Amino acid sequence: MTDARVRVRCGRLALAIAGSVMVCVAGTVAAAQTRFDLLASDTVGGINGLTAYTLRDNQTASCYTVFVLDAAKGTATPSPSPPLNPDQRRSVQTAQTLRDLKAERDRQVMELRGRMFTLWTIDYDMAREHIEQDYERGVGALLPEVYPSAQVAPGLRTTSREALDTAVDRAIAEGDALTAALAGSSAEQRVLAMLERIDAARLSRLAVSSAVRCPPAAK
Repeated sequence: MTDARVRVRCGRLALAIAGSVMVCVAGTVAAAQTRFDLLASDTVGGINGLTAYTLRDNQTASCYTVFVLDAAKGTATPSPSPPLNPDQRRSVQTAQTLRDLKAERDRQVMELRGRMFTLWTIDYDMAREHIEQDYERGVGALLPEVYPSAQVAPGLRTTSREALDTAVDRAIAEGDALTAALAGSSAEQRVLAMLERIDAARLSRLAVSSAVRCPPAAK
């Protein structure tokens, strides 16, 4: 083979090798370049846990703003139940005290009945009346509209024991209604908070804006 032919063949081989190297380098650079680049990230004032990310799509030369809400930080906490006002608090306390007085009266009556066969009838009646009078005095100290069942002096108002029991039951029911309303409000807030946590974990926490022109690259 002549020297000229050798030189031509070697030149062609060198060009082929160089071309292959250029293709490999170009492929490596393209693979190394990711499609999306993060340009900036900022927190959004006034919304706890919300962050805005600015992304550039190198393939389409467009930019997007991605809003991400951290559910653990963004979940709203339930507001505390409104406190009872003084009248409501007094009503609840009165109901509990009346309930205690009534329970103590019933306990004493049951104990007295257990001894009734060991007492004279007059002694039993006097002991029972003493229990009822103590109960009346305790109720009268709490409910101003209730008066003694026996008329202490002419012209003084009295309250029958049936009317006294009705007033006691009404006062206890009013206090229990306030307590139940307060407990129901607290339970409702706990359920709402639980539902908010479930929704935060279940629903999407990602929002993306439409494509916009990318800002000029910093020099």
